[in-house]
Amino acid sequence: MTQMRLEFEKFVKENGYWIALRKVRLSPSSPNVDSPTGEGLTAAPDTTTSGHTYTDHITKARKSPVGMSGGSDELGTPIGLITVPKYIFYLRYSMNPRELDWIVELAIDEATLEPIKPFKITKYYDIQDVSEQRGINGKIIYYRCLCEESVWNVN
Repeated sequence: MTQMRLEFEKFVKENGYWIALRKVRLSPSSPNVDSPTGEGLTAAPDTTTSGHTYTDHITKARKSPVGMSGGSDELGTPIGLITVPKYIFYLRYSMNPRELDWIVELAIDEATLEPIKPFKITKYYDIQDVSEQRGINGKIIYYRCLCEESVWNVN
C-alpha cells in the first residue's frame, strides 16, 4: 500500500465515523418486486424501488460540508454547471462508489463508538458525483463523493 493510502487510512480510522455504502446491484432485477407499481415487496428488505437489490458495505468515512473543504461551488455536467450538493464524503480506495449508490449514516453507541447492532439508520445520502483522488503513480488513494441528503424516510 502506498504511503498516501496509509495516511488516509490512519486519518479516517482516527477521525472518521461509521457509515454503510449501499451499493445497488444493477442486474439482475429482483423477483421480489410488485410488477404494477415497481415497489420492492416488504418481504424483501434489500430491494430498491427500482426493483434492484443492494448490498451494504460497512466502513468508516469522513464527512464535511461542501464549503469546509475548499472545493468549488459548481459541478460540471454535459449540459453546463449546477450547484454542488451539500456534503462531501471521503471513502476508502477499495469502496468503488457510483452515482447510483447511497451513503447511509448509522447510529453509534456512545460508549463504544461502534455502530449499534442491529444497525439503525439515521440518514440517507444520494451520491451525486464521484471523483477518484489519485496519487502520483495513478493509484486511487480515496474517493470523493458529493452528496445530498436523501428524501427517503428513515426508520
